[in-house]
Amino acid sequence: MPKDVLEQYTFIKKEIADLERRIVESNKKIRQLEKEVVCDVVKGSRADLSIGKIKVQGIAEGEIDKQWNRIREYTERLQRFKEKLQDMVVQIEDFIQTIPNSEVRQMARLRFIDDLEWIQVAKKMGEGYSYDSCRQKVNRYLKRNHIT
Repeated sequence: MPKDVLEQYTFIKKEIADLERRIVESNKKIRQLEKEVVCDVVKGSRADLSIGKIKVQGIAEGEIDKQWNRIREYTERLQRFKEKLQDMVVQIEDFIQTIPNSEVRQMARLRFIDDLEWIQVAKKMGEGYSYDSCRQKVNRYLKRNHIT
């Protein structure tokens, strides 16, 4: 697990939320397209068999189908990317959970998952911890395990 991926955890979570919002918006557009009605006037036979202008209403299937397909493809791409990001989140959380040292695991969780600054991590850890000691312990663990 590269360290820069650990540091991106909170941004990945925010990006997932943004993708979810975009997917919802795309689905709204699709539902709106399905309700869209177009009108035109043509010349033809009316119900009373007279000939004249007739107002025609309906759905512009060809155009709606093109737009619908474009939006659907976009939504599917967003969904696939969201799933990749969710896999990354799980990998990061799993990695942190596998840190054998409880102290380092807590510090890593506070720093990377809770997105706290090192000074906040030290405060959460309690008396006797400084921001520098917390940062160094986590960095040493990552370095010892070839995570750079």
